[in-house]
This record gives sequence, C-alpha cells and structure tokens, in this order.
Amino acid sequence: MLSATVIKAILAFAPVLALGSPVSAASSAEVEVRDDNSAAVEVGDDKSAARSFQESCRSCQIISGSLLSCECKNTIGQWVLSDIELNNYFANDGFWLQWARECVSTAPNGPLS
Repeated sequence: MLSATVIKAILAFAPVLALGSPVSAASSAEVEVRDDNSAAVEVGDDKSAARSFQESCRSCQIISGSLLSCECKNTIGQWVLSDIELNNYFANDGFWLQWARECVSTAPNGPLS
C-alpha cells in the first residue's frame, strides 16, 4: 500500500488522475487534503467528479519501477484497473519531487516508504 504522503503528492501534481472518471487532461483540478489523511480531487466544475482517493481506489502498487497501478471505482461503482506512468509527470530534482512532463527516470527503484 502506498503511503498517504506519496498519494497526496501524486494527487497534487497529477491532475489528470480523475480517479476513474473519464476527464481530459485539459480539465482543471483541485486537490483537498483532509485532516483524516484522505484526499479528494475535484475536476473542472463538476462537483460529482470529486472522489476521496482513500474511498475509491484500492490495491495500489508500483509496477516495473514507475507505473502506478490501482483499482478505482468508476462513476457507476465498478472497480476498474487504472494506471499512470509516473516518469511522465515526476522528476527527482536534487531530492525534491518536481512536476515534469516527459522526464527521465531519476529516482531509485525500491519501496516508497
């Protein structure tokens, strides 16, 4: 299971993660991190698109070093496999996690926490 800190970073920097909702990458997104360590993403003006990551995704794992894969509920409540290539969005810039499109792999493989 991914740590809450890693999940928050992914949600904050990767607004294209609509958590099971079909949304274009051009949509705007807002991330709300709550006191109970959960996070919700609101995509565009559609309030119904907001979902708690903790409540709507499960079985997250890193595959092949940089592919984040989770089962996430879609808008009709079905669990579907969803993934994102982290190297397309994140870079390690002198030990600081940075947003970077099409960046190269700079973080070592291994456990996240």
